[in-house]
Amino acid sequence: MMIFFYVYCGGALLVALRLGWHMIFKLDRYDWYYNKGDIWISFALSVVLWPLMLIKPRNLIDQRKLFEDRFGIAARMRVRDELWENPPPCGSVIFYRQEHGHYEETYGEFLFSAAEVEQALRGRLKESPNLSKDDEGAILNWLLRRDESLTHSTDVPSE
Repeated sequence: MMIFFYVYCGGALLVALRLGWHMIFKLDRYDWYYNKGDIWISFALSVVLWPLMLIKPRNLIDQRKLFEDRFGIAARMRVRDELWENPPPCGSVIFYRQEHGHYEETYGEFLFSAAEVEQALRGRLKESPNLSKDDEGAILNWLLRRDESLTHSTDVPSE
């Protein structure tokens, strides 16, 4: 009976070390900020119930499934911050493609003057300054970095 206890504790320690390594070196600040509770629950359950991991030993080798961003919030915020820091090129004309709606499929494609959109956004941000940290601020940041020499239309970033 004692041998089973040692095997169980030894396996739990090895799983804890492996998952801890992944948590320290593979998860970033977005994962920790938006998924901290899920990360710790996955860690605790995996260590306690480690023999069940033998059913899918692949999870011991590749832990991404265990610490998966289930709702995609961390991934979206990672892309959004990248848009703030390093926006794609913007020309004098921007192209916006409307996605389909939840209940009906509606599509639209629009070309706008970047200068006019900038002016409209400045007005909106003047009325509601709190939006400067949201999508409106990110779009204005993108527009302010535009290159008027680009003659082709540039897509509005999807985020």
